[in-house]
Amino acid sequence: NAIQNCKINNIQIPFVDLNKKKIHNKFDILIANILSQTLIQLSTTFKTLAQKKLVLSGILDKQVPDLIDAYSDWVILKQKKNLEGWNLLEGKL
Repeated sequence: NAIQNCKINNIQIPFVDLNKKKIHNKFDILIANILSQTLIQLSTTFKTLAQKKLVLSGILDKQVPDLIDAYSDWVILKQKKNLEGWNLLEGKL
């Protein structure tokens, strides 16, 4: 998981469990690198949190259309990078 990865790589990133804490602020940039189904489920939550830019990564080629469609009601996601079948999508708000 993300916390273990931070320990292994000796970095510190603040994490928030959205199931345990309600966030009332918006963020200029929201970045997520998690499973595509989870990204789809979080679309409405991310809509309330993202202010200027949304970046989604770790998305397989075959998952890109579903992700773009899931977010299409509030942001236009564009494929910005592809590395060996893994994609980074970005949308400006």
